[in-house]
Amino acid sequence: MTRFSVGAGALVLAAAITAGALASVADKTYTSARYHFTVAVPAGWTIRPARANLKPGRFPEGDHPETDSIDGPSNSYTPEIGIAAVKLKPGTTLAAWTKTTIDTIGKQFACLSPSRDTTTVAGEHASKLVYSTCIAWYFINVAIVHHGRGYDIFWISTDTGNVARHPGDRAIFDQALKSFRFTD
Repeated sequence: MTRFSVGAGALVLAAAITAGALASVADKTYTSARYHFTVAVPAGWTIRPARANLKPGRFPEGDHPETDSIDGPSNSYTPEIGIAAVKLKPGTTLAAWTKTTIDTIGKQFACLSPSRDTTTVAGEHASKLVYSTCIAWYFINVAIVHHGRGYDIFWISTDTGNVARHPGDRAIFDQALKSFRFTD
């Protein structure tokens, strides 16, 4: 089942989230040798390392070989966190990477423009994009530029628009973002 994908130089962290996983904070840490990061993984979650590099111009999907995915225990809906990255042209700014990410998601999935906010992840300025509905998903993407690579860390939930029913999910994603560190 295709969940999502991130393109043009993006690091996509796809992580599955479930209600109840909030109770168990980090059980272990995952380190991605391919995309140069570490992130805390809640107890009961499954890690699926990327087996190939993300191709520029594409937004990675959670179940694709280019995405480091962290999947929570399955239940009546399927939340997930994914991470991937691509090499950027020298001088690419966060604003340019954010625009590329929004354009790629719009083209690939026909999603409407997201709400936008700024945040900081691993000491880097980042753009937080929230899509309330994107192909029947509730989707948050965080775009970051680090050492010449464009990263996307995303959370998707098939429980579209019902985030209030699963408040622990958003808290788990926020915990993942707080634990995220670059290793290079």
